[in-house]
Amino acid sequence: MEKFLLKDTIESDSILLRKHRMSDAGKIFESIDKDRARLTKFLPWPPAIKTVQDEANYIDYTHKAWEQHRLFDYSIFYNPGEVFVGSVGVLNLNWPNAAAELGYWIVGEYEGKGLVSRAVGALAAYLFEAGFFRLEVRCTEGNFRSCQVAERLGFSREGVLRGNIIENGARRNTIVYSKLATDPRGLISCT
Repeated sequence: MEKFLLKDTIESDSILLRKHRMSDAGKIFESIDKDRARLTKFLPWPPAIKTVQDEANYIDYTHKAWEQHRLFDYSIFYNPGEVFVGSVGVLNLNWPNAAAELGYWIVGEYEGKGLVSRAVGALAAYLFEAGFFRLEVRCTEGNFRSCQVAERLGFSREGVLRGNIIENGARRNTIVYSKLATDPRGLISCT
């Protein structure tokens, strides 16, 4: 598969995925800061985002990685453009094999409303339509809500990577899910 730049925005079912903007650094930082304890339970990066400038630096990094076809990270807005609710990204891109991993997080007050499922579903649908063949979701064992997103969208549980990562000082297992372009699409939609 030839490398290409993903669209800056993807819209679906009252969800807007938009390439991070520097002007959003403050609201993204506020969301991380107020939800830090919950996010840190399963994600390794929240302790590194201590200030708005840290978030701005991360956004700058994502912009550079975007242009280099290495990472495509989106802000998730509910009621398009109105309310920031989290982030979804395409990472660990394997262009020769048309494969990538999807990662996501959501602000706690919006958890359980189906917003991440809609965002991940819209992004997955777009990627399959663009020619990707394999998408993965990796969840820390015990992060039931994250696993439910993958399962709800019809990703198949492939197995467990035992003790493959250290998060917050503890060795953890990672559950790997995948969906192929040839699999039934299920709830995945970008309309």
